[in-house]
Amino acid sequence: MDFDAFASLLMAGGYAMFAHLVLSLVLRKLLQWNSPLSLELFAVPNAPFAPDIGFRLLRGRYYLLWRPAPSDMAGQPMLAKALFFLTRVTGAAVPVCLLSFLGGMVYLGTR
Repeated sequence: MDFDAFASLLMAGGYAMFAHLVLSLVLRKLLQWNSPLSLELFAVPNAPFAPDIGFRLLRGRYYLLWRPAPSDMAGQPMLAKALFFLTRVTGAAVPVCLLSFLGGMVYLGTR
């Protein structure tokens, strides 16, 4: 394998990160900004330091696809469920792609 194959992993990780940011914003808007389900799904990074400007990402525990969704998610429309699944997948894809890229760079460096 050459550098281009591993560079595509880095690009895929970047695209997944951008998609995760956008999907998180759309999902939070769809679930209403401060609803109990939205507060359960989305993390509040640096809550004591920064005001809530509406930018939150899905909690890391939901990136694990075998972890079940909250029970309140069952009552949501199909679009919200699909966005939640896509947000989970893109959130999990970011570290997998980036770590695979780093592993590939180590592999190329030792070859």
